[in-house]
Amino acid sequence: MSVRPLHRLTPAAMPTLLLMLVMAVGSVSAGTTGTPQVENTASTSYVDPGGYPYVVESDPVVTPIVVGEPGVDGLITQQPQIVAGYDLEIVLDDADFNISPTSIDTVRVVTLNTRTGETESSLLYETSDDAGVFSGALSTHFGSATGADGDAVLVMQAGDIIRSSYLDTQTSSSVALIRSAETRVVPTRIVLNADPDVIIANGSDQSRLTARVTDYTGQPLRDGTIVVFSTDKGQFTNGSNRVEVPVAGG
Repeated sequence: MSVRPLHRLTPAAMPTLLLMLVMAVGSVSAGTTGTPQVENTASTSYVDPGGYPYVVESDPVVTPIVVGEPGVDGLITQQPQIVAGYDLEIVLDDADFNISPTSIDTVRVVTLNTRTGETESSLLYETSDDAGVFSGALSTHFGSATGADGDAVLVMQAGDIIRSSYLDTQTSSSVALIRSAETRVVPTRIVLNADPDVIIANGSDQSRLTARVTDYTGQPLRDGTIVVFSTDKGQFTNGSNRVEVPVAGG
């Protein structure tokens, strides 16, 4: 550090000056002198009791800027459309996350329902040793309300946009980027048949209801998908006006 006096320093003022310098030297200004480095210089000024001004400056300190290593640009994908209740299947292709060539690595992604703001975190597993490709699935459930964050089930309804993202820390430009993929939630189609279609309201007559539920392309929903029946007249065999039945046999 160098001291540049504007006027002569008197011995009587020196003890006070030294104390003030120690307290004030924390004022630092930084400026870029080149790429990739930053030059920092500390400076402060002081006027002693006799009215003599002084300026104190440190020698410039040059600090290199750490730039990320160039890498391979990653890609995250998921199905473009989904029916609520189906798994959201996520695939991430990024060789930079292939840390160990002899074991299965993992990558964490975050999935967001852009309508409700609910978020879920999923851990994707490498498809094989040294593959650099990772996959995983997130469970979903039909509902209009906002689901709880972090419970591993994303609540959605038709029209929602579901976005999965991850931070690609190593790219071809050496700049970290957030990469995303989106899926649109589509409605289902239900055809309901009653046999017989007319009954007497005597408290004992029954009608068997059959629902055929398909996705937006007309394909049957997979077995196990829950279909909810409800009525405001009479009740089901469970004694309630609501019953949940899993799809079976397409």
